[in-house]
Amino acid sequence: MKALQFVRLTLKTIFKYPAMYGSPEAVEAQVLTLLEVRFVLTKGFDPQRTIVDAYSAFGRAERPEVGNKPLSTLYPNVKDLAPLLEKFAKSW
Repeated sequence: MKALQFVRLTLKTIFKYPAMYGSPEAVEAQVLTLLEVRFVLTKGFDPQRTIVDAYSAFGRAERPEVGNKPLSTLYPNVKDLAPLLEKFAKSW
């Protein structure tokens, strides 16, 4: 499946070279979008399972002070955010 290969390769590249993909907010959005696409390609569409809910819970578990804000608000350097995004990607 070419689309799934694209998603996997792009995620791998983002995690390895996050600064090439923009600001922390941009990288966060791209990763979440690619994870959503990966989920739909592998498991189908499920309106009951949303990445936003899972990511919010992950963010609160990793950094309770974040509340419901995106993790990117705590990391001005995308290189510091990328490992957390990769950890979430492996768990979701």
